[in-house]
Amino acid sequence: MKTYTLSIRAQRDIEKIYQYTTIEFGEPQAESYLLGVNDCLQLLSAEPELAHNISDIRLGYFRYLYRKHSLFFKQRKSDILVVRVLHQQMKLELHLTS
Repeated sequence: MKTYTLSIRAQRDIEKIYQYTTIEFGEPQAESYLLGVNDCLQLLSAEPELAHNISDIRLGYFRYLYRKHSLFFKQRKSDILVVRVLHQQMKLELHLTS
């Protein structure tokens, strides 16, 4: 069974999302949002073809939209590597580096 692994940057992204959402909307909403992100990543690890191939932007990368965030990942043999979790208003060229 495939799963997902978070890069250090993706971990930091999720921590920042949690902090922001907690401050703006409360802890229950932050927890709910991150549970949704987790569910989405579990689904993508099992069915990565649901995501859009964005090799034209970054070779080997895929993107899936979850609410206000884009989940970026690469496929590997035993899992998907989540490289970033970026808000839709963030400029990819500044944040989506190798």
